[in-house]
Amino acid sequence: MAKFKTLCSTKSQVSKDCVENKRYKLKSIPNEIFPSDLSKIALQSIITQIERTRETQANIDEIYSKLCDVITDEMNNKIPRFSTSTNTRKCLKMNKPFWNDKLRILWNDMHAKENQFLKFKGKASVKSKLRLDFKSAQTIFDRKLQTCERQHRQSFCIDIEIMTTKNPNAFWKK
Repeated sequence: MAKFKTLCSTKSQVSKDCVENKRYKLKSIPNEIFPSDLSKIALQSIITQIERTRETQANIDEIYSKLCDVITDEMNNKIPRFSTSTNTRKCLKMNKPFWNDKLRILWNDMHAKENQFLKFKGKASVKSKLRLDFKSAQTIFDRKLQTCERQHRQSFCIDIEIMTTKNPNAFWKK
């Protein structure tokens, strides 16, 4: 059996530390992700090699890992990435249909109390009071959020029920 050779490099140029802490921005994939002829030829040759080689699982696994390397290399070069630190993962998502001004105010209050608690360097008794304030604000926000979400779901179900009984065509349009 012949060895598989690609015309382009399958080694990623980005360090592994950098890749592990990054996620791809999949909403901004370019139209031509494999613009070079070399990458297209490499992918075609890998695909034909997979189609031809059906003898052992080890051969298929080796070819598949090379395919993954080519795709990962191209993604590292073409698709922008963002950090996956705790600061970027923890974000406020206000695009929920039940989000309102009351929730925004409670969120901002809870967030301010959390920052006060986390940044405080001083007496343990004061820090424990700040923690209790933060936890009570968090509880109030969580309960209000659950209430608003429950009310939204209930009104949505009522709307669907009304549509199915009074105007079924409107139900299928929605």
